[in-house]
Amino acid sequence: MTERGLSTPAVERIVRAGSTRPASRWPSGKAKRAPDTEARAQVVLRRLADALKVKSVVVVNRVLGEIAAMTGMSRQAEGERDAAVAEANRWLEGQAVVRRDLFARLDEAVTARRTKQIRELLARVNATASHDRADTKDVIAAAADYMTAFTAEACARVRDILDDLSRTGRHLQPAPMRSLVEKAVQTRPT
Repeated sequence: MTERGLSTPAVERIVRAGSTRPASRWPSGKAKRAPDTEARAQVVLRRLADALKVKSVVVVNRVLGEIAAMTGMSRQAEGERDAAVAEANRWLEGQAVVRRDLFARLDEAVTARRTKQIRELLARVNATASHDRADTKDVIAAAADYMTAFTAEACARVRDILDDLSRTGRHLQPAPMRSLVEKAVQTRPT
């Protein structure tokens, strides 16, 4: 008899076993080690190729940053890396040309007040050049302002035409009614 109660050799083993960590059922094996530089380089190069396939400027730039930080590669891996980086940089240069052309066309459409073209080009800007608009925010703002003003003006014109039709529509002959409908149709963007 002890202060903890009845003590037997079996109880002592149970108490000792409870205070130690139970043995693992599974062998621990080797500790996981980080992938070697060559394997990491291949993974990053595959990610770069995937980014080029989906035409993502943002991801291509991010992966190029990761590649630039990699060191300790074999000559063969360095050669593969250099070729992939050169291809990616050529692609980025081409995208910069496309982007400049897109914004030049948008600026020209705003100047010429070509509503339909502005709308189409703004959609392309949103889809393809949304990652970096700092240097072109004036062109985008001008296009957005034009579209806002055009929409408000077009809505007011259509509202006036509809008011005319509702006031006099029942009493109009076909020719004047046709004229009002043509005015409404002409309110569409050009």
